Amino acid sequence: MEARQITEQSHLYQNRAQTVIDTVREAEHDRDIAATAEDRIAWIIGCGRTGSTWLAEMLADVPGIRRWHEPYFGRFFKHLQDRPEDLDRSSSFFAKRHQKVWLDGLRQMFFRMVHDRYPQFGRHALVVKEVNTPEIYPWVSTLFPAGRLIHLVRDPFDTLDSYLSLQKSGSWNDQFGDKDDPLSEDNVRRTEKHIHSTMLQALEAYEQFPADRRLQVSYEDLLVDARLQVQLCGKLVSIKVSDDDARATAEKHDFNNYKDTGDLKFRRKGKAGVWKTSENFTPQVRQIATQILGQLRARLGYRDEPTSSDDASCRSESESNV
Repeated sequence: MEARQITEQSHLYQNRAQTVIDTVREAEHDRDIAATAEDRIAWIIGCGRTGSTWLAEMLADVPGIRRWHEPYFGRFFKHLQDRPEDLDRSSSFFAKRHQKVWLDGLRQMFFRMVHDRYPQFGRHALVVKEVNTPEIYPWVSTLFPAGRLIHLVRDPFDTLDSYLSLQKSGSWNDQFGDKDDPLSEDNVRRTEKHIHSTMLQALEAYEQFPADRRLQVSYEDLLVDARLQVQLCGKLVSIKVSDDDARATAEKHDFNNYKDTGDLKFRRKGKAGVWKTSENFTPQVRQIATQILGQLRARLGYRDEPTSSDDASCRSESESNV
């Protein structure tokens, strides 16, 4: 009688058929999530030497979040950045008339690569650090309208100081700039124009992105309260980060816990306002920096003479909504 009861409750034809149906529905649901989970992707945009690696490493340690480190997907838009007139050239592959087709092709390729690299995508969120291909910034909202955007900012003067340092002989980077004379006027101007162009493109992309799908985080905010910034980033991609997980992540990635830091190293100071006492900031460098970066610096919310990390920071949005 007990065996018959068990059979009638769970092993009749309709029971097994329902099990198959539930399994198929669950698989279909998972497939739909993976196909449409664009809202679980956040792009970290900004400029190099602003702490993007630091932020991405922190987020990668949060349960439920994965990190894609510098895929350089943005290089597909390099041609259009160099030759924007090709949008209006009818025979161009990137002709505006056929924009829907080639954008859809790039989207499909991107998501196919995501699914191949991150088979569980959809069950977890993905943070894409893409600060070295600013040519994609004007296209992010068009290409990924349901995506998320993390705009990472840092005092442009500190960013410049870091760029000038990495160009010195013996530094960790042997590809960027003029190592023979990084403080020459030509090289300083070239470096500052690179920073200005990249930061401006990132800011404009951020400003045109829907307010409920974007977040601005500053390097200075990370120094003051990395725990809070990790929680804000998690919320952006629908991951609730507990206080314990956020605290553990922030403590693990505290700058003092890193080894091999200092001048000429990839990780240098872990401080704000370094430019004020830096030997890189000669009077000539400061004059050129004010000329090229001054207005953008003010637009980002930095004062002429920041006195602390709190003063220098561009406060992140929705801080009170965690």
